[in-house]
Amino acid sequence: MKHLPILATLLFLTACTAGSDDSRPSKKFKAESLDVTASSDTAPVMSAQERFRDAFLAEVGQLRPNWNDIELLESDNRSYRFAINYREDASIGGYEEVAADTKHVARAALRTLVAQGRNPAKEWIAVHVHARQPAGTGETGQALTRVLGKSHYDSNADQVIFTFPK
Repeated sequence: MKHLPILATLLFLTACTAGSDDSRPSKKFKAESLDVTASSDTAPVMSAQERFRDAFLAEVGQLRPNWNDIELLESDNRSYRFAINYREDASIGGYEEVAADTKHVARAALRTLVAQGRNPAKEWIAVHVHARQPAGTGETGQALTRVLGKSHYDSNADQVIFTFPK
């Protein structure tokens, strides 16, 4: 009986990390593939991360015209890291637009977590959203990326903060 809490914890951790094989859908969310509905007849049991992803996409809504996609770079129980990849030919309206876009995505992630019964402030959950844009090629032909800024959730202040690129 004294091993019951340990067993429950192990079962919870196993459920949170289930579905780590390569048969999962891509973690890039393209504008053309924003349909988040899944047939219950053909959909296997979803992991907690897949449930988060689908609820997050529904919360974000349509991708903005300047966005190529949103990439989920990291997703675990206490840390979520996204990247907004702007189109190479996008005309971005300055840091105000980048700040608004990254904050929009970060707040969508926070709303999703709260809707799933989580408390980001008390659990010290990290949410980071980076904004970047392809910037042509360098001297050796390597693809370059322009860093536009990032927003992150500050659990101590319970707010989303934009940071200019360095």
